[in-house]
Amino acid sequence: MQSGMAQRGGPGVGQQPGVAQSPGRPGIAGPFLESVSIDDVIQTDVVTAQPDAPLTEVAERLESEDVGAVVLVEDEEPAGLVTDRKIALSIDEFDDPSETTAEEIATDDLVTGTTTLTVFEVLNRMNDDDIRRLPVVDEDGTLEGIVTLDDLLVLLATELEKATSIIQSQSPRL
Repeated sequence: MQSGMAQRGGPGVGQQPGVAQSPGRPGIAGPFLESVSIDDVIQTDVVTAQPDAPLTEVAERLESEDVGAVVLVEDEEPAGLVTDRKIALSIDEFDDPSETTAEEIATDDLVTGTTTLTVFEVLNRMNDDDIRRLPVVDEDGTLEGIVTLDDLLVLLATELEKATSIIQSQSPRL
């Protein structure tokens, strides 16, 4: 295998984990990712629940709101995250899901970010912490919104389409 990324997506020789590499410019991240604030992709209409909400209620909210996660909020601050996947994987653990609270299956170590982060920083944080959703808080820790990997991928796909269009218009061979 040549230099660059090692097998299975790991860093290659001279590369730092979690740092995007630009072709021909090792160690340099694309300026687009470094400059775009998450303000452009943050969802402010976050679906929330109290930590003591019954699991069945949280599952119903996930379905009715058509989302994959509910942020548990206590005193306006995120206290945990419950995903549809976590509910599905945990359902056999409890005798009666209506007697189980959301906090019993919520993430133990919730990772959050602030609106000062860039898309590049959020992607790195998601990669480093192995998460797909990042609740966003203000300087006081109050929940402001959420950024999802899906939303970031839509943003990146849109930008790639723009770049492709430019290349096609400038290249007579394509």
